[in-house]
Amino acid sequence: MSGMRLSPYAGIYADYYFNRDNVVPLGAPALLPIEVVHGLSARVTSGLVMSATEGVTLSLDSELGGIGNDFKVWTVRGRASVPF
Repeated sequence: MSGMRLSPYAGIYADYYFNRDNVVPLGAPALLPIEVVHGLSARVTSGLVMSATEGVTLSLDSELGGIGNDFKVWTVRGRASVPF
């Protein structure tokens, strides 16, 4: 189709979690288990963006995090934008 553009992308990231601090604000829930989420891990991202000359944009993004650590986080997100 003329007027359409597809843009795939991929990325690799290294993360280091500094969660060894035992100080927790009073009344705050423990969102991340300190014993599990610490140290080096990796994230892999990928996605596809489709845009039209009229300004309509559709995208699908995915990410897998926690590679090399004791946890995994899988995220998928879709977005659409239409100018008006």
